[in-house]
Amino acid sequence: MFKEFYQNSATFVLRKISSGKLYQVNSRTLGLDALEKNLPDSNTLLTVTYIKDGKICRIPDFNIPQNQSAQKGGVCGLAVSKNHFFGKFLQNPHRDIEQKISAYRKTSTELTEQKACEDSFVNWFQTEIRQLGLAEDSGKADAIRVFSSLCMQNGIYPALLNIDNNHTIEKLFAQFLLLQLQAKEHREPALVFNQNQRLAKKLLSDFLKNPHSNLAVFVQNQQEQAIINACLKTSRNLNFDINKVVREKARDFGYSSLGDIPVVELATLYDTALLEYIWHLQGYQPCNWHPYQGIEPLMELLRQGVCLATIEYSFIQSAANSLRRFFASDEDNGYFIDDIELIPNAERNEETHVIKIIGADLANGGHVYYLDPNDPSLADEPRLVHRISFDLFVRILLDHKGGPIPAKPEQVDMDKLEIVLHFAKQREDNQPIILPPILSNSPRISKRKRDEARENKEQLHDEEMPPLYQSCFTSLN
Repeated sequence: MFKEFYQNSATFVLRKISSGKLYQVNSRTLGLDALEKNLPDSNTLLTVTYIKDGKICRIPDFNIPQNQSAQKGGVCGLAVSKNHFFGKFLQNPHRDIEQKISAYRKTSTELTEQKACEDSFVNWFQTEIRQLGLAEDSGKADAIRVFSSLCMQNGIYPALLNIDNNHTIEKLFAQFLLLQLQAKEHREPALVFNQNQRLAKKLLSDFLKNPHSNLAVFVQNQQEQAIINACLKTSRNLNFDINKVVREKARDFGYSSLGDIPVVELATLYDTALLEYIWHLQGYQPCNWHPYQGIEPLMELLRQGVCLATIEYSFIQSAANSLRRFFASDEDNGYFIDDIELIPNAERNEETHVIKIIGADLANGGHVYYLDPNDPSLADEPRLVHRISFDLFVRILLDHKGGPIPAKPEQVDMDKLEIVLHFAKQREDNQPIILPPILSNSPRISKRKRDEARENKEQLHDEEMPPLYQSCFTSLN
């Protein structure tokens, strides 16, 4: 029988999640065994092959675990919720849903990566203006003098600056940068711009056509609108009336129409509505557990399935030298388990993260065990599981308004508490449970609207500015 638990006692429950990912597509699920029975030669076997990266690959006869990569591009809410993998060539409603969700995940990753590039450009843009000695309250004459001088130094006729209509500092600087790019194209018509240069040119052109005088505000509004457009497209593919749900949520927050909602908040509503609908397609639904109930009810819940939780990621880190291997045998990889600790002097910010809770124990005040979508899982290696004290888990746990869990009051009305977990029942037959949409009453904070995971942000800050941005001011250095 399929082993569901590594531990399942009165004081410790820990579910077994196999290493890697297991696709359900094989020769049997494709129906080849049924076709073979009708062949004249009973010794003839059928197989299905396909070409990938120029190589011929074969669909296996049995399910074989494959390596599972870490999530990319701020899509932890989509990566961690997936419990079932169907794979190519398996034609059924579950595979159809999987493909549509996968397309949305890829779009989300692209939007997150594009956001990082755009934000980097905006930061550089604003820094350069400050280094020129200009500020928003600088006089028009000073701005004209500075930018006219820049044009002359870079071989650009100053009269090309549209000073009459676009005389704000950021508009003038955007004009200068765009003129420089156009001059470079004219001098080198065969030049193929790299991605950063094409992005800069498009941002500057769109900014100059837009009434917004602040580049950062303009870019953020574009980013939020892109999230909304992606949600609308995916909801149509999934036959989900997302506009109806968003309108209902807007009324709960006191808005009479969607047009009254700032685009930042509107993108959060759309992102939340679609993500929770996807969770429900994957078998999750809001559950009524709350930290005020203690850890024991959570353990009983985990005997039946797994939970998704949104946490404050910036508070925690893996403790040094805490990694240990457990439950390994000749037939089983077991787990690598490490301890999570509080980062000294950590401050709360908007970096949220979604994790999957798979266990809990009562030792020393209790612990929670979870999987992190930022961790890869190799098929032939133990899966990494994180253990965090229950008190610290409650401290970093967020409700679906993005707020921390307050201290327990003397009197608690459990029916009015915010939802903090989504639960999915686990089944031995490894088949998904398709549920109708039952959305929580409060929107969670959009993950994609946050910066990328901490490691990605640190890498971004350490990167040098792309050549385009450096070349704009070589004459000023």
